[in-house]
Amino acid sequence: MADEKQTVQCPVCHTEIEIGSQVAKLYGAVRAAPRAQSSYEGRDYFFCCKACKKKFDEEPKKYIKDKK
Repeated sequence: MADEKQTVQCPVCHTEIEIGSQVAKLYGAVRAAPRAQSSYEGRDYFFCCKACKKKFDEEPKKYIKDKK
């Protein structure tokens, strides 16, 4: 059974996060499951912890790199 996943980085601390991974959800380890999520300007952002989400929500432009 394949585990569908996508790897992204927390925009605040750059921790790798595996979205959709059951192993990451259970064990965290180097690649953690997202602990928080925010939307900004129509895009979803995932965070390794609530503290990073709070920092992002206070100053999103500080953490967003222009990927247009």
